[in-house]
Amino acid sequence: MRQQYDFRPLSFDRSQRCRIAGHCTSAASWIETGNLARVDRFMDVDTRITLIVPLRLTGRTYEGEQRLTRLCDIVPRDLYDILISDYGTEDAHAGPLHSLEKAGVSVCRHPAPHPLFSIGHARDFGVQNARQPVIMFNDIDFCGTEAMYRAIHAEVVRRQLARKGWEFFCVPVLFLTEEATSRWLETATKGKDLFEGIDVDAAEQATDAIQSTAYGSSAMVINRRHYLEVGGHDKAFSGHGAEDYDILHRLSTLAPLGPRPHDYFKDFRNNGVRHYWGFRPFFALYGLEAFARGLHLVHLWHPRRQERGYFRAAQNFKHLRKLMVGFDRRARQPAPLTDIGRGTRHVLAIGATTEDRLLLRPLLSLASQHVQLEMSGLPDGPQLEKLARSHGADYIVLGPSLCTEPYDPGTTLPVDLQLLCLCGPLLYGAGQLELRMSGSSEFQTVTVTPIRSPTDTVVAYRWSPVLVPGLGEVGAPAPAAPRLFSEPLFASFGAAIADRKRHSSPKRRAKSPIWLRAWRRLTGR
Repeated sequence: MRQQYDFRPLSFDRSQRCRIAGHCTSAASWIETGNLARVDRFMDVDTRITLIVPLRLTGRTYEGEQRLTRLCDIVPRDLYDILISDYGTEDAHAGPLHSLEKAGVSVCRHPAPHPLFSIGHARDFGVQNARQPVIMFNDIDFCGTEAMYRAIHAEVVRRQLARKGWEFFCVPVLFLTEEATSRWLETATKGKDLFEGIDVDAAEQATDAIQSTAYGSSAMVINRRHYLEVGGHDKAFSGHGAEDYDILHRLSTLAPLGPRPHDYFKDFRNNGVRHYWGFRPFFALYGLEAFARGLHLVHLWHPRRQERGYFRAAQNFKHLRKLMVGFDRRARQPAPLTDIGRGTRHVLAIGATTEDRLLLRPLLSLASQHVQLEMSGLPDGPQLEKLARSHGADYIVLGPSLCTEPYDPGTTLPVDLQLLCLCGPLLYGAGQLELRMSGSSEFQTVTVTPIRSPTDTVVAYRWSPVLVPGLGEVGAPAPAAPRLFSEPLFASFGAAIADRKRHSSPKRRAKSPIWLRAWRRLTGR
């Protein structure tokens, strides 16, 4: 790209760090005066991010060792924990991973990788093993300057993602040409970004350098606990294609930034931000604000991956539509992911209704393992103990449909088995539940709020923040209200996006000839 843009990425300069340090040393006085809002604002300054790099190194991975090493050298280690989520690298190609481990980079290895690489499985496994409150996905072909990664961290602090669990954003990714990749790497070695300060108009005009721009990219930045709760990627996806849109659909339904576009469930195969039709521009909203604030990564060019069966766009996008509609209409979604990195409990959750299943999801995300059962009646103490032993559980949770009143199991449970009852009437509406531990007269109160999809189906419950005995803290404040079309977030789509007649649908990108698609499917090229 020939033009340089005079815009500085967001980051903390030295004077800002000094001011922040001064504020933090004054935290005690703020607590004494009750000014907790100011304390909260700067508590996130020390938040670290786990940068998850999902991969499988093979002999055909283009510049695999070089790009992975470069990424680990660039990412500032004072702000990030780098976690490589290895999904099936064979011993013959694992040398770079061993070298990085010796240099202090963490590597978690999936115990049962599928023969066909699944980036969704790898990402989820990385989140389960992460230990920081905020996570970010970074493919091996994504990269940024050190200043850019510091700017992303500053954005996490600004948004308070460590505590505002339901909100998230995407870091836009510029997909570079081969020649632009060489020039970007050359300038990056000098600490400069070739596309510093780029905006939507400039990205569209730079066709000699940028093949496309993904605003709602897979480089998601999100609260780890919330990601575990929503269940990560659907496990039925295999190979490459559409897995990102499934998780973005569920995350955005729980925290919408605005009204959905026309024909939301239709894929126009257009990642641009000029036509507000289909699901892609809606997901782009989660990266547009970050892009306007100077945040982006680049996708380094590489030859098309040659792995037979890897590109499965037709099958995966067909499956995607079923998942999106199923979530909106029937609250179908993956089970919560277990917390391998920090969880210590094996939880047995028992309920009688779909409502119970949705209500208990936040608790299951705190478990190192969990099992869910549906029972029509309330079991007594001996039955509970037998169920727990048969499933290897040491913590039982009973849903509110089974515990409309405080529950007494009728016998003393073993000391190594804890029982938590969610008590109170709650019929598809907001209300309060009592959290009661067996053998204790004390209880805590939590407010739960149903979250509905546009079809008026309850798809989740948001808990008010509460510390659950024996498990940990769950809950999050309500996300910000959806934006209006008149706000700057929608500026690139034009002023008439709400009017179908004045805002026509985009032209769908022409498909490759059928013979070429068949050849690619057979050869993986």
